[in-house]
Amino acid sequence: MNKKMLYAKMLEKDINREQMCELLNINPATFSRKCNGRTEFTLGEITKICDALNVSPMGIFFEEKVS
Repeated sequence: MNKKMLYAKMLEKDINREQMCELLNINPATFSRKCNGRTEFTLGEITKICDALNVSPMGIFFEEKVS
């Protein structure tokens, strides 16, 4: 999980943490735990975030591994 990239994309789309929490139907403490890697975002939450930010989950939620 790339927290800096997520926050940068939220800033680009003018979506603050409170709005994102409302979109995901979670409280700010839960959002913080997920962003800090203490718990994981669900697939449904990842989908909602990517739709709201109009981004791919690659780079934010998943690393691209090239071998």
